[in-house]
Amino acid sequence: MFEISERVHAGLELMAALAAAYAKDQRLSLKSVAQASGLSATYLEEIAADLRQAKLIEGRQGPCGGYRLTHAPNEITLAHIGTALEGEVVLVECQKGSVACPHAKNCRTKSIWHGLQRLIQKHLCSTSLSDILSPSYDSSSKNPHLP
Repeated sequence: MFEISERVHAGLELMAALAAAYAKDQRLSLKSVAQASGLSATYLEEIAADLRQAKLIEGRQGPCGGYRLTHAPNEITLAHIGTALEGEVVLVECQKGSVACPHAKNCRTKSIWHGLQRLIQKHLCSTSLSDILSPSYDSSSKNPHLP
């Protein structure tokens, strides 16, 4: 089947840590996030570079340095994070706009993949960092079509 990449999973862990610190107006070092999450600081540096490029986080060096979100946690969705780290959700090659599908004329499964892609994208776009930090968050309440 398909799965979310480790890169997106680690990026979400980093963003969740930064979202928790956002309310306290704190900056976090990647080293502290790495220690708390069990992830490699070097790996988090690579991920942070893409998140900075997407303008989801900012970093500062020095004694009062560290990383923080550029927007409030309720303004950053899982879609923003996933797209910054891996690009748009694509379940099959033919969903890429630049790829011509040789089976398009007789494809019986196209609507299945496009429907599933829309459901996933809708869920990612409607779930913010604030949602996942909420102790009462229940993803099934966001999308009644998911079990």
